[in-house]
Amino acid sequence: MLFVLCGAIFLEGINVAMLNVALPAIRAELGLSTGELQWVISAYVLGYGGFMLVGGRAADLFGRRRMFLAWLGVFLVVSALGGVAGSGGTLIA
Repeated sequence: MLFVLCGAIFLEGINVAMLNVALPAIRAELGLSTGELQWVISAYVLGYGGFMLVGGRAADLFGRRRMFLAWLGVFLVVSALGGVAGSGGTLIA
């Protein structure tokens, strides 16, 4: 159990680090301005923080394991959708 939780935290940290490393490539590929790049970071952090708050309460109501797996699935799907985004607005959304 500890190994799974540590792996999940590692994936989350790696994802934030990859976002910072990928910003120049995102800017070049999607033609974003510096302000729009800040929106990419802000949207990620705000979404992540909001889901942390909702996820904590949902875990109390529905069970830790069920919510862990559900939010991990949501995280993977949204990350994949961000990877195939064709425009800056889609990526930010």
